[in-house]
Amino acid sequence: MVTGLRRDFSWLLAQQGGTLAAGMVTGALVNRALGPEGRGVYAELQTWVGLLLALGGLSLESGIRHFANRARYGDDSRARLTTVACVSVSLSLLAALLWGLVARQWPGLLSPQAAALTAVIALLLALSMTSAHLLVLLQSLGLVRQAAWAGIVQTLLGAAAIVVAFERRAIDVEFLALWLAALQAFSLFALAGIAWSRGLGGGAFSPALAAGMFSAGLRQHAATVATFIYTRVNQLIVQHQCGAAEAGLFAVALNLATVAMVLPSTFQTVLYPRVLQADDDFEVTVRSLRLGFYGWGALVLAIALAARPLLLLYAGGQFLGALPLLRVLLVGAWFLPLSSLVAPYCIKAGAFTACSLTAVVLALLSMAANAVLVPRLLGLGAALATSATCCAGFLLALGLLWRVAGRSPLAFLRLPSPWRTAQP
Repeated sequence: MVTGLRRDFSWLLAQQGGTLAAGMVTGALVNRALGPEGRGVYAELQTWVGLLLALGGLSLESGIRHFANRARYGDDSRARLTTVACVSVSLSLLAALLWGLVARQWPGLLSPQAAALTAVIALLLALSMTSAHLLVLLQSLGLVRQAAWAGIVQTLLGAAAIVVAFERRAIDVEFLALWLAALQAFSLFALAGIAWSRGLGGGAFSPALAAGMFSAGLRQHAATVATFIYTRVNQLIVQHQCGAAEAGLFAVALNLATVAMVLPSTFQTVLYPRVLQADDDFEVTVRSLRLGFYGWGALVLAIALAARPLLLLYAGGQFLGALPLLRVLLVGAWFLPLSSLVAPYCIKAGAFTACSLTAVVLALLSMAANAVLVPRLLGLGAALATSATCCAGFLLALGLLWRVAGRSPLAFLRLPSPWRTAQP
């Protein structure tokens, strides 16, 4: 089992490492092509898509992961694929309709540029949701390596398109929206091809499985929406209260901090099947927390020390105003992934309601902090609110793990054995 975890982590890390490198290149070109104001509009578009994904997806990912446990729910993966596909397509169409309703009924919520792209955003939303659900299913079934290959090819194609568009001076917000939709379409077809090649096609739709996934997802849904609120919605708050240019600075800082979390997020992805299918789930979770707290913390400190050259490389001198925002957000980038390492254990245990209540508390805390800090400190206030909420979230995650497992997880604070002082 440990060998499988290391193998899957290696494959995902190779994919995410390529994604990180390509993202730095494409991000640098996009930031230079758009400038702070255009970057703010692009971030607004991405945030609306993310918010609609969080709202309309009904947290189906949690249900998919929970019901991927073969020991508890059987080994009919073909039925899982058919059921997930049918449910996901239905949800994606409903989410696209919800977006159309928002854009039509409340046009004042959107910038003119985002409002002009309503149809493209609806397409992007539907493709993103369906491909995300399929990816989660394949990863939960252990097809990590195959999904990683699809991600690598997608990354290379996306980076090549941005390079060509930059050379032709064709990068604007409309181009980027179409580009994102094309990448999601490629991902969807590639993942569907992988599933078919592994003999997962042709299964029967299971109403009971669909109902179970819906039920599990809905119990987790408040947590999903609340987590998005306290990590991303402040992008829209800065856009509306401070203008597109300030929103662009915040977007670049937030994106760099998010990119920095590629390593721990990759580890969390491979941790899911390891925890879901094993008996030593609590011990694995504690060891993961220890590795994340010390190992990831050291890397975050190194990133913070190199923040200025990284920002210049990623966005150029016109975005140097984002430097203090980035350093503050890196504090949140340390603690947010640690909280996510608790999620596989809680999902396996079915503690959806407790997860949701915790996330709702954090969302309320975040909104209150943004309401106080953004009018006074602009983008820096949003960064402070985000990092403070992530720190509080880690403490609440530890408390939740303690309650669900009935054991203290604080053993993660003990240094790994090679670092301890030898006992006399």
